[in-house]
Amino acid sequence: MLEFAAAILIIGGLTSVISSLATIGKLSDAAGLLDLILVGLAASTIVVGLLVRAGRAWVFDINVVAIVLFLELSALPSTSAFLFSALDLIVLWALLRHRAWFARSSAVG
Repeated sequence: MLEFAAAILIIGGLTSVISSLATIGKLSDAAGLLDLILVGLAASTIVVGLLVRAGRAWVFDINVVAIVLFLELSALPSTSAFLFSALDLIVLWALLRHRAWFARSSAVG
């Protein structure tokens, strides 16, 4: 289940980075700090996906996924926001359910 959660985070992060960069490219004059923060947050989900796969930084992973889920819920009338919110909710549930796996992974490494 955690491999699936890691894949969701990595693929979702790549999708968000690409779409954000495409939007910034179209609106290069109007691109502001918020757009750059969103690209950084999308890039951080890729890093969190890699951390989940390695079994590291459980608290950081939970916090980033919760923040991303909150931001996607705030844009909920959109169908893509609904899809990504549902996927992030699955990831959050998997991280909470499999916390012991992180403890075992950090004890081994």
